[in-house]
Amino acid sequence: MANQPNPNFGTGEPGTGGSQNFTPPVHGYMPGYGEVTASFGQGPAEGQTLLAPGHVPTRSQFDGHPGHRGHEHFDPHGQNGGPNRGIFGGR
Repeated sequence: MANQPNPNFGTGEPGTGGSQNFTPPVHGYMPGYGEVTASFGQGPAEGQTLLAPGHVPTRSQFDGHPGHRGHEHFDPHGQNGGPNRGIFGGR
């Protein structure tokens, strides 16, 4: 099931998310925000970052389907640059 936690989600391993434009998500830490889940642009999306607060356990939560928190888009300068869900409160 898509909503079941994948023990490999957030490790950056192939097959755990990502697309031709974004790497598989990885769990990390950012000072001032705490734990985060990030995916990095590649190809035409080079320089963009998808970022969600916390160590998100599933792809559907990271993608932000209805009922899930989703991620925000940041451009190469750290500015919000896409269809954001307001999860970082404008920080």
